[in-house]
Amino acid sequence: MLFRSHSDASDVTLQFWQLGNLTPEQNKYWQNLATQYSQIRPGVKVQISFIPNYGFAGSNKLTASFAAGVGPDVFVMSPGSLLQYVNNGILAPLDKYLTPADIADFAPNVLKAMKVNGKIYVLKYEMEPLALFYNKKLLDQKGIKPPTTWDEMLAAAKELKTPRMAGLAIETIPDIYQNFTFYPWIWQGGGDVVNSAWTKAAIDGPAGVAALKLFGDIVKNKLCPSKFIVRTFDITILAKGFAAMQQCGMWAPASLAQLYPSFEYGVTQLPHPAGGHPQTIFGGWGVVANSHSKNLDEASRFAAWLGAGTDAGAAKRGSDWVSVVKTDLSPRKSATARQVQ
Repeated sequence: MLFRSHSDASDVTLQFWQLGNLTPEQNKYWQNLATQYSQIRPGVKVQISFIPNYGFAGSNKLTASFAAGVGPDVFVMSPGSLLQYVNNGILAPLDKYLTPADIADFAPNVLKAMKVNGKIYVLKYEMEPLALFYNKKLLDQKGIKPPTTWDEMLAAAKELKTPRMAGLAIETIPDIYQNFTFYPWIWQGGGDVVNSAWTKAAIDGPAGVAALKLFGDIVKNKLCPSKFIVRTFDITILAKGFAAMQQCGMWAPASLAQLYPSFEYGVTQLPHPAGGHPQTIFGGWGVVANSHSKNLDEASRFAAWLGAGTDAGAAKRGSDWVSVVKTDLSPRKSATARQVQ
C-alpha cells in the first residue's frame, strides 16, 4: 500500500459504512480497524456506521444518501451493484493506491471481478460459498439423511415442515441477493444465465427452466413461505426453528457459534438435479471509495488499507476477518497463508 508521511493528513473525518447485520464480534472487528487507522494516520478520524441490509431490496439508504449528495466516503458493496455504481460515476478507481505486490496478492479470478474497464474499483475482503444448512437434531430424529439431490431435498422438506416451521428456506425476494443464491441451481444442470460471449440471455435453456420450476414448486407446495421475517442470509431462520433446512453462506458457522452456541446443525453441499453435478457460488463483499468524497485521497487510502496489502499487519487483518470473527475464505494469498498456519 502507498502512504505518504503522517503530516499529509490533518483534521480529516471519513464516514465509513458497513453492514448492520453483523454479530457483535464482527462489529468490534471493524470498529477496531477504524481506530487503528487513526493511529497510523494522525489527524484522520474514521466514523463508522452500521447500516442494516443497505445493499438489498427493502433498504435504499445507500442510494438515497448519494441522491442527496451525502454518501459515505468509504463503504462496502455487494459485487452485484458494482457496475451500477461505476457506470453512475460514484466509485473511484483504487489502482494508484496499490503496489504491484498488493495487486498480485489477489486470486486471478477475484482480481478480474474487481475490475471494470481495466481499473480496480472494489477490493474484495472475503469469499463466501453457499451450502445447505440443516437442523441436525431434527433430521436425526426423523431418520432423514442430508439430501444430495433435488428430489431428496423436496421429499425431506415435505416431511420436515410443520404449521410453524418451513421445510426449507430459500430466498424469495427478488434482488441481487436472490440472483446470487439462484445461479448455482442453474449451473448444476449445465446451464448459465448468459452465453459465454455475454451477448445473449441463456437462462431460458433447459437448466434455467428446471431451476425456475424448482423454486416455483418449493413455494407453490408451501415448503417455503413467500417471505420470512428476516432475509435468508440470516441463519437465525434455522437456529430459531423457522425452517428445518436453509440455503445460506459460509458466514453462518461463525454466526451460529457466536449467537447460538448450543444449536446443533449440519452443513452439506447444495443438492443437485438428477444427471447434474454439485455446484456452488462464491460471493463476498468489498470495500470501495466514493469518487465525490471531499477527502477522496484519504478515502482511497483508507479503502486500500482495509482491503489490500501484503505486509504482516495487512495479512493479519485479512486472516482475522475470515478465520477469527467470521467463517469465510480470503481472496488474498497472504491472508490465506496466514490463515492455514
